[in-house]
Amino acid sequence: MVNMDLLINSPISWIIFIGIMLFLAFGMSKIKQEKLEYLDEAKNYTLGEFVLPIADWWSQISEDANELLFKRLDTHYDWYARFSVHQTDKSLNSLLDEIIQEQNIQFDQEVIIETDARYLILDQTVQNQVEQLIKAEGTASKDEIERIYLDLILLKTNSGKVYVFESTASVLNGGVEGPYFEEAIKNIKLA
Repeated sequence: MVNMDLLINSPISWIIFIGIMLFLAFGMSKIKQEKLEYLDEAKNYTLGEFVLPIADWWSQISEDANELLFKRLDTHYDWYARFSVHQTDKSLNSLLDEIIQEQNIQFDQEVIIETDARYLILDQTVQNQVEQLIKAEGTASKDEIERIYLDLILLKTNSGKVYVFESTASVLNGGVEGPYFEEAIKNIKLA
């Protein structure tokens, strides 16, 4: 059995402990800095009434006036993000149900669905233009076979336009691009 007094009083143990703590502090500062650098290096894309800051490592796959589609082409991540704008009279709740049904998605029980998530948007001017924002996030099954991690944000503006923002990834890759997807929504600006 290891003598705890020997470990506590050993200078080598303290050097190792301090080294590990410094390494963890360095790692945390790099992760924090990465988010700040993301915003500085993001490319701005206009969609409807908004400008979205998109990570510069996302590759644009398609573009039209009503939809932007991005993927990672520099890695093998199973991930894409779609940003689209629609003119519809449907409520966001019924539109959410329709999207889930069309894509044949069955959310796991621990899915988080927020029906008033306007707080996500940092810019107060943009927040004032948003009538409602619904966010659904979590793991799910698609077509009863494929396991995915889905971030789905539906936003309705005072002008009646509906925006659907979707980030879909394999379960293991959901945490890689998901934070940058959310940062794009948080930092949305008026066009």
